Amino acid sequence: MAKFELIKAELDKLGSKMLKAFANELINQGHKATGSLINSFRKDILLNPSGFRLVFWCNEYGLFLEKKRQAGKYVPIAPLMRWVAQKGIASSNKEVRSIAFAISRAIYLEGIPTTGRRTPKGKGSFAHSSVGRRTAWISHTAKTNKDLIKTSVSKAFKNQINTSITNYIRNTNKNLA
Repeated sequence: MAKFELIKAELDKLGSKMLKAFANELINQGHKATGSLINSFRKDILLNPSGFRLVFWCNEYGLFLEKKRQAGKYVPIAPLMRWVAQKGIASSNKEVRSIAFAISRAIYLEGIPTTGRRTPKGKGSFAHSSVGRRTAWISHTAKTNKDLIKTSVSKAFKNQINTSITNYIRNTNKNLA
């Protein structure tokens, strides 16, 4: 087997498991409207002089959902209008625009996630979450899967080292014979 293939294979398995865990966390937080964010997920295994790096990619919107957005800044209306239309919240263009403006105003006043302190039910965006979180989908998933990550990385390097040593001994014995 080529050099480091066992490490790459194990990191690839880990990456696939983490992508599923990221998707589940987003869904549990109530962030799946069209699935475009989850469908944008990608992973790469990079080899550099200091070792391996398992890198995850997603569209830019995912970073907004990881961090909070402070109040005092309006969100552009066009993406909100697309979201309102995709969710089927309103039917006419006038209603879609009106709802998008209301959402942008709520974000301006409360930030993201919205708390709902200005709504009758008082839940804001948290009404869509089954886990009580609306941010930190990346960091929470990484923290929750810390043991899986440690075990997978340890297994990858252990297997690679064992295979390398076995191959070295086998080749040395061939050369001595």
